Amino acid sequence: MKASPTQTPSRELFWIPLIFFSSSISLIFVSLTQKSWVILENEEFSFNMSLARCTNCPSFYENWTWKCFTKFVCDSIDNSTNCMIYSYGFKASSLLYFLDLISYVLGLIVIEKLILALNWRYYGNKAVLSLSAVFMVLTHVSGILIWFFIEWSDFETFKNNFDLYFQQGPIIGLINISFCFLSLASLWIIMWKVGKIKHIQNSISLTACIKSKTFHSWMIVVGVLLGISFFTVLYATFYDTWIIRFHENISWNGGLFYCNHCEELFPHLEWECLSLEYCSIDPSSRTCKIFTDISDANEIYFLFETLALVSFIFFMQAYINILRGKNYGFPIMSYIYVVCIPIFNLLALISWVLISNVDITFSCKSDAKNIEKSDACSYYGPLIHISSNLFLIPMAAIFCYAFYKRESISNRVKMEEITENTERNAPKSQISSKNES
Repeated sequence: MKASPTQTPSRELFWIPLIFFSSSISLIFVSLTQKSWVILENEEFSFNMSLARCTNCPSFYENWTWKCFTKFVCDSIDNSTNCMIYSYGFKASSLLYFLDLISYVLGLIVIEKLILALNWRYYGNKAVLSLSAVFMVLTHVSGILIWFFIEWSDFETFKNNFDLYFQQGPIIGLINISFCFLSLASLWIIMWKVGKIKHIQNSISLTACIKSKTFHSWMIVVGVLLGISFFTVLYATFYDTWIIRFHENISWNGGLFYCNHCEELFPHLEWECLSLEYCSIDPSSRTCKIFTDISDANEIYFLFETLALVSFIFFMQAYINILRGKNYGFPIMSYIYVVCIPIFNLLALISWVLISNVDITFSCKSDAKNIEKSDACSYYGPLIHISSNLFLIPMAAIFCYAFYKRESISNRVKMEEITENTERNAPKSQISSKNES
């Protein structure tokens, strides 16, 4: 049975929260990418810092991040004032990035569900929509307020040593708080006004499909393979040996996050910090290029893995509803989400190998006299990561096949139920005569 437009004319009101939530996540993106968040000034320096790095600094410190300032100043220079300034900035920016990323993903979930509601499609439990919206607002508001609290505490502690000026980034973040609350208020008001949201009843019954042992088994296999691949990727990402390089009796290795024993003072130093340090000293050196390539490769890797994680989250919504016997959203969405997971996961590894320029042949050159001629070689990290696709690709193939066959499975289960009910309700004499014949 299809819901007619005359039954719920107020459904069109969902355009209002859709516009507000779209504006809100757009402002999150704009604020995070602003090149100016704070200006730090004293008699010795003037640094214009974005949320991540220094965008207008003395040439040696150009594009340095809060993290690298903190690492070098706090660990190698006896200057407690500057150390506290940078460590506060690093903590504030890291927390805001983390909370705003969560807020952004939750905002996308809310937008997806609102689009489905506007198109008469089943979008899941109303409580999930409401909670996603609430936590989207809370994470963004908490992130901005925590950032201001940390930065202001920093300023109050060292206001005699430097001046701090807030720039466009935090102002946009504060403006977005009003959009967040307007988004949440408009959603609650319209959900209360509309009441129960009707949706188109799909002709293919997943309730019937899930009764099929074959279909149910396929879905269980999909879940198991997805779980194994998820933990494999997680293990590979945090594995501490992706790269290794030899020179005389000295060697260094590292994972995706940092290098082990690359410098005597820093047993664990991030690749980006190494790149900034060595390229500031000699931009033409091979070591500078190696560290820069690895740093750039890691950024692209995490970008694709973030996209894979977002695809995983959206697919899980459809997958859980399938197990509940519900037709979630548009059928094409389930195909797109499940296929994007292995694609982005594979692109993450391919792009990392191509951009990092590490030797993946396990026949790396090692020059005992000149480390500049020694290769950076891949180790077990990439192998562990690629093994995840041995689970992800079959998982996507099995799901797509089972989901494509859902109509024939549904019809077969329905026919079996009709036959069973007919035989159960038929008179005993009719059954007896049928058996005799």
